[in-house]
Amino acid sequence: RRRRRVRHPPITRHVIIPVLQYLSDRLNTPGLLAVCVAMIILLPIAFLPWRASVWLLAFRLGFGVGLAVATLASAVGMAIPFLLARYGCLHDRVARWAGKKEWYNTMVLAVADVGSAKTVLAMRLGPAPYALFNYCAALVPSIPFWRYMAASVVGHIPDTCIHLSVGAAAKGLAAAIEGKGTPPKAATYARYLLPIAAAVLIAVAGTIYWRRDLARVRAAAAAEPAEE
Repeated sequence: RRRRRVRHPPITRHVIIPVLQYLSDRLNTPGLLAVCVAMIILLPIAFLPWRASVWLLAFRLGFGVGLAVATLASAVGMAIPFLLARYGCLHDRVARWAGKKEWYNTMVLAVADVGSAKTVLAMRLGPAPYALFNYCAALVPSIPFWRYMAASVVGHIPDTCIHLSVGAAAKGLAAAIEGKGTPPKAATYARYLLPIAAAVLIAVAGTIYWRRDLARVRAAAAAEPAEE
């Protein structure tokens, strides 16, 4: 019986997989690690796209090694903006910008209400933009650096798993498209999609939890002037 050919989106066949394959073929393992780690650390500091480097790690090294490398590199990438905004030359500029954001002002109230670690974890899982939050969290004096780092690393893992799964799946699809492997089966797709589904569920739960806390914190802040 003739097996039905698997069709993939044009962007997968003509853009994502060729680029990942090209970089994977041109770089040796130490060079690839250096490029990916540098991208994960430096690009978010300048608000540039960086998640393709996580795809490349999984494409070349697999999910497990990619998770370890991406987590360590992300930890450094989250620490540098925090330290620049808290102790460096960017403090005043970030403070002027952050004061205009509603989610930042609510985060300050939430830290006082539920604690810094719980707030940072919820923000990582929920509504805060990754690169911007690295800077803005530093402006809250009641968020200690090491507590920020621990909560940020844990809260960022679901997002990392999503992008690692994309890279790992692209490797199998590349082999199938080039005819070097068997077409992916349902179990193969499930293996790559399950981490994505789990990470999405965690992110959704974090967002729902965060919004519920936001409503409670806002209600308490609105009630304080009335009581006075």
